Amino acid sequence: LKVNRSEAAAILDETGLDDQQLLARLHDAGVEQLVLSLGRDGVLLSRAGDQHQQAPYRVDMHSDTGAGDALFAGILHAASNGGDLADQAAFGLACAGLTLETDGANHPDLTETSVQQWIANR
Repeated sequence: LKVNRSEAAAILDETGLDDQQLLARLHDAGVEQLVLSLGRDGVLLSRAGDQHQQAPYRVDMHSDTGAGDALFAGILHAASNGGDLADQAAFGLACAGLTLETDGANHPDLTETSVQQWIANR
């Protein structure tokens, strides 16, 4: 499940919960793996006793259109390639970063190679 803080609180129909409480309640409700989008604070990934939080990369933002989709797609790509939560967060945030640096909803060269090069240049 990929949600931001507001969406998580709405799903739980509760307010005033911190990030750890949101994760705990969603896990208790049966969600196995969570991606909590923290906006400018990055992302927090959580599954069965394992968590990883990562701040976003610095970017020259042009538009935020498509960044959330790129984040989630990157996380899923890294997970499908056997990446741990840290790998998933890094790759997903890089996909989002590349997308933020373009004027459109999709970066025209959003490939595994370009994402890895973009990370290496940070």
